[in-house]
Amino acid sequence: GLGKPFSALGIAAAYLHEGPLLVGCPSSMREVWVGLVEEWLPVPPDELAVLRRRWDMVTHRKVTVVSLHMLVALQAPLLRLHERRPFRAIILDESHALHTETGPLQAAPAHDGHGGGEGGAWLNRNEVLHRLSVATDPVTRRRSYARLALLSATPMLREPESMFALLQLRRPADFPSYA
Repeated sequence: GLGKPFSALGIAAAYLHEGPLLVGCPSSMREVWVGLVEEWLPVPPDELAVLRRRWDMVTHRKVTVVSLHMLVALQAPLLRLHERRPFRAIILDESHALHTETGPLQAAPAHDGHGGGEGGAWLNRNEVLHRLSVATDPVTRRRSYARLALLSATPMLREPESMFALLQLRRPADFPSYA
């Protein structure tokens, strides 16, 4: 490979003291990322959460690894966790897969009692990721942004809407729609 995960983990390691790390990846890469985190980050095993199923317990850990699909399925507990202790770094592997809202990977899961995001409504994956990348200080009301590593070896020149989705993820007010 090109060493993208190692570069991203190196950056994350430099800022791990600031707060938790969230790794979002395709389901097929989840265990690979778990192995890389275990081998390359100074994180004890009990500080690594791996979310594989909807009923997995979402708790505070230094590192949380979750598939891009489960980010949507577990959005309510992940957002509650983030409110209490914000993620300070986020790694998104295969970030070119973050299509626009109408893309095939944006479908919300069927309601299963876990509830959706705000007010019980389901958010699409990009909205969930945006909320997880922004923290608001409860006292000063100042916003801070998590460090965001978007990994992809897939050229995006054929699909500019894929690049738009990544820009919108970081600055939705500046990129409200792809038109």
